[in-house]
Amino acid sequence: MKRPFAVIGFTVFLTVAFLFDKKTGVTAVALAAFTVALVIALLMKKLRSARTVPMCMAAGAVACAVVLATNGLYIAPVSSFAGKTLPLKARITSEAELQYGKYYYEAETLSIDGKETEADIRLVFGVQPDVEPYDYVEGKFVFYQPGSSSKAILDSNRAKGLISGAYPFDDNFKVIKTPSSEKLFGMKLIQLRNGIRRAVFKTFPDENGALAIAMLLGDRHYIPDEIYNDMRLAGIVHIICVSGLHLSLWASVIIGVLRKFRIKERITCVVAAIGVVGFMVITGFGYSVMRAGVMT
Repeated sequence: MKRPFAVIGFTVFLTVAFLFDKKTGVTAVALAAFTVALVIALLMKKLRSARTVPMCMAAGAVACAVVLATNGLYIAPVSSFAGKTLPLKARITSEAELQYGKYYYEAETLSIDGKETEADIRLVFGVQPDVEPYDYVEGKFVFYQPGSSSKAILDSNRAKGLISGAYPFDDNFKVIKTPSSEKLFGMKLIQLRNGIRRAVFKTFPDENGALAIAMLLGDRHYIPDEIYNDMRLAGIVHIICVSGLHLSLWASVIIGVLRKFRIKERITCVVAAIGVVGFMVITGFGYSVMRAGVMT
């Protein structure tokens, strides 16, 4: 078999794409089917020696296990808070986004109901609070599931990693300020991202700008849910998930330009590596970006 990683990659991708919005029972059945098929393939000498079929079945089983683990360890526990009013402590990770007369912030939870809980969450405030990125908010919050009124929007939010939202109960909460000296780098990074975002939207003030923002910064929240869901169903959502494709193109552009000026190969590679790290910084060091950046 000439391309084992292609077989593994496509099998995992197609399996996860199919099971993404399916119920846990369907994923469990798929895992059992892949496991049985893997055992049969290993018992049959012809299939075992070819290695392609056993590898496909093993990759499919791993993909099913990953989906089950993600649902069981992250999505289900976070979704279970919906409709409850619980004490929350969270760290703000974005500047305010004004929509529908309300102020939205991205945040990372530190604790929910007194228990350490790490999850991304969207906080909603009726009046803009005196809070900046990397400050903390603490108080009783009402949890909800964003987009629960529409399956398409719910799936879109879930694909973006937006599992839960919350708003302060009776607008009663407190802000814990973080000293400026402790958030200097983070603030500079957010200001840089905001500058790029404003420049893009000034040129493309519609869904085209939202698409460019997703590909440049890895921020998919501005893409309309209907469009995002159509892209997901068409199997092309990976285009706007910053990863190896984008970093490879970015590195190739840098290398191509420097080669035109006959820069030495070693210097070209060093500059391209610095450019890749810079792209990782701008996109916020997401998991897919870090993995692709290290490989690039």
